[in-house]
Amino acid sequence: MAVLPGTVDADDQDRALQAVELGEILPLAKILAIVDERFGGRVIEIELDRDDGVYVYEIELVSAQGRLYEVYVNAANGRIIELEAEDEFYDDDDQRIAADLDAALGAAGFVVETCADGEDAWFLGDTEDYALIVLDLGLPAMDGLSVLKRWRANGRNMPVLVLTARGAWMERVEGIEAGADDYLPKPFRMEELVARARALVRRSAGQGAAVHRIGALTLDTNRMSVALRGVPVRVTALEYRLLAYLALSNGRVVPPGELLEHLYGDDDAREANALEAVVARLRRKLGAGVIGTRVGGLTRLSLRWRLVVAGAAAIIVALGLAAAGLAALFAGHVERRAIAELEVHLDQVLAGLTRDQSGRLLVAPPADPRFRRPYGGLYWQIDLAGDTLRSRSLWDHRLALPPDEVADGAVHVHRIGGPGDAPLLALERMVSLPAPLGGGRVRAAVALDAVELDAARNAFLADLAPYLGLLAAALIAAGWVQVGIGLRPMRRIGSRVAAIRTGRAHRIGEDWPAEVRPLATELDGLLAAREADIVRARARAGDLAHGLKTPLQALMGEAGRLSQAGDAAHAESIEAIARAMQRHVDRELARTRVAAGAAASRCDPAEVCGRVIEVARRTAAGERLAWHLDDVGRIPMVAIDAADLAEALGALVENAARHASSRVELAVRHADGEVNVAVRDDGPGIEPDLLEKVTARGMRLDEAGTGLGLAIAADIAEAAGGRLALANRQKGLEASLVLPAAGS
Repeated sequence: MAVLPGTVDADDQDRALQAVELGEILPLAKILAIVDERFGGRVIEIELDRDDGVYVYEIELVSAQGRLYEVYVNAANGRIIELEAEDEFYDDDDQRIAADLDAALGAAGFVVETCADGEDAWFLGDTEDYALIVLDLGLPAMDGLSVLKRWRANGRNMPVLVLTARGAWMERVEGIEAGADDYLPKPFRMEELVARARALVRRSAGQGAAVHRIGALTLDTNRMSVALRGVPVRVTALEYRLLAYLALSNGRVVPPGELLEHLYGDDDAREANALEAVVARLRRKLGAGVIGTRVGGLTRLSLRWRLVVAGAAAIIVALGLAAAGLAALFAGHVERRAIAELEVHLDQVLAGLTRDQSGRLLVAPPADPRFRRPYGGLYWQIDLAGDTLRSRSLWDHRLALPPDEVADGAVHVHRIGGPGDAPLLALERMVSLPAPLGGGRVRAAVALDAVELDAARNAFLADLAPYLGLLAAALIAAGWVQVGIGLRPMRRIGSRVAAIRTGRAHRIGEDWPAEVRPLATELDGLLAAREADIVRARARAGDLAHGLKTPLQALMGEAGRLSQAGDAAHAESIEAIARAMQRHVDRELARTRVAAGAAASRCDPAEVCGRVIEVARRTAAGERLAWHLDDVGRIPMVAIDAADLAEALGALVENAARHASSRVELAVRHADGEVNVAVRDDGPGIEPDLLEKVTARGMRLDEAGTGLGLAIAADIAEAAGGRLALANRQKGLEASLVLPAAGS
């Protein structure tokens, strides 16, 4: 049984030693052995008391099962007098403690999964890639030590922090030798567990320090804080977990599925686009270059590249098969030529058979010098009644012909081994000798070194390879051109969609190849449905405006009656509320309508400016002013509906007329794909500190102003992909609608 240092009071220890020497009590080691036999585990505290002349040890311990006990032992005989069992103490199997662990590790930035028995723990650890596992050795179904050993035997190398009530050093050694990375005996503090967990995760990632510096980014895993160039950045817990996991990945490309798993664990409610949203928020806070995205794999290549790569692979495989086939045909042709040559040599050998005066069979060697040169590559051999005649080229070697039966005159072809184990192509024939040569049957064979045949085939392939390479390059280039021609309609359809987006066209059309026409038809159907939705949206916006403005007008009337009745305070309050509601309604209706219809619209800004000036001149405020439209020259169309542009310009012109002293100017300019429509007045302008605030929601610099106001003009420009720019001139204000040119 393990005893923590300091668990025995010094005075108690002195009294115990004296009592042992006097024989009044048993040695403490004996007492602990008795307690260990029953409980196991670890001693937390020991006190020695004397009650009515009897020495009693009060021992507080945690059993091997993790239960907390107060044990009272008679020090004289070792008998347990009293036993008090407390609640279970830091046992992972207990749901309450598991929940505490889950909460503590979750607060530290970990995504936690828990299980209740060893079999589940083994399965999860063997199938999931965890950054850290906290393992209790006293698990049911399968003890933690066995679980750990099976993980390591299967090659699972994740860091494991062992929690257990077994505190003896031998047990710690056993756990560490089984593969534990750290050992935390019970009882423990959650703060220590979290600190050890963080350290293990860092060490497993090859980073010992708690503070990670990646370029200008600083990540403190202890404080769970993020700083950019030394300035703290406020991030959510989810954003911090993402940054911490990427930082500990040491530049490794992390798949999205792995990131989702470590961000959300087994939460089934996570959405596929949740990761993109978190990354987008971090890029806005830390800069676009902090988190990189790598797009890889054939499925992410362009359609052209996918087709070309597939075609190139098919061409290479086909040419490889063609090369193999041609090589086989050439080798067969060369072998047939060699066999024909061997037949000639065999005939020459047989024709040169004679007998000398003693009756010995002789052979006149063929003229080819290779028969006379040792290991010359061309050989002959004749077997007759146990006697063998050989060419000089065989020297001390004999052709090892297979023991087959050959009919007279029949020819057999063999592949056999020759001098120096060189492969030979051998041709044999069984011949019956005529009477003048003494009769009998001889087995004649000639052989050719097959290395020459293989060399001829390899030389043929070497000559063929450059031409096949050029052919492959030509075919791949032709495939590239063919794919480009085939995909040209897809580029055209992309251009047509862009034209629709910028207002230069309204439909895809039907002048497409048969394979693309269904797509074009569906897109046109989608556009038609969208236009119908826009019409309905505009109609609903008008109905909503009518439905809201009528009650608002009634409120204004009620305010007037209250004012006439002498209740001016309530009347002004109601009127202010009604006007504020009117402004909000007008603004949101305008934004909805513009957002619905601006994308596919276009108009002539100069023409709209002319119409707006004509209307403004007839107003009460406009009659007293001089109006001027600069010579605009050739200005491109703008990507906005004419009515929406007139609405926005009307708001700007109304504002200019209200504040101008004598003159209002309109100017239209074109530069860098944008059209600038400016409205200038010679009034007092706007205070510099109010320029940015004036376009804010609900902001009015006048109390009784009419129209949509500058804020709504800004909304209309923004919905059309542009912006409203305000600037004080030397005299007066210049409000400019900067809009994208149609087709830009």
